[in-house]
Amino acid sequence: FFVYTFSMKKIIWILGIIALSSILIFIFDCIQHIDWIPIKPYGNILLKDSKWRILTDKWTSWGYWIPWIDTLKDPLIQDIVSIEDARFYTHHGIDIYGKLGSIWQNIRAGWIVRGGSTITEQYIKNAYYPESRRTVLQKIREAIGALYIEQIRTKEEILTWYLESIYFGN
Repeated sequence: FFVYTFSMKKIIWILGIIALSSILIFIFDCIQHIDWIPIKPYGNILLKDSKWRILTDKWTSWGYWIPWIDTLKDPLIQDIVSIEDARFYTHHGIDIYGKLGSIWQNIRAGWIVRGGSTITEQYIKNAYYPESRRTVLQKIREAIGALYIEQIRTKEEILTWYLESIYFGN
């Protein structure tokens, strides 16, 4: 029989190739679902009549023109951007400083007191993963999606889609 002995160097190379392949497959899986406009899901808040017919849900404005979106320099929109993601126009989808700051504040408080998602990550979550739970793996998916969509779309498009997808109440 042919006996082949593996050296430690070869084993490390093989494990490295397997790990790199797994990471690339995961990244591809995250970005393959991100296309022009996602499929409109039903929202979590449904208003029904006495016969249980849906009258409205939280996604009723999805994909429709909202009058105030035409002017992205509107003070209300700029206030929303400054509150939700102060560095929106300077980062490329994820805000490392914001994430580190929120992690630090959450550790100091002992529970979650601040989120670290950018507007782009929030849009990805709302549009492509509306039913998902908050897990580290899900946050990684959102970050990869945010990095990807920032490369193929403008900030104005992302901001418009974000503003059309969040729930302001009725």
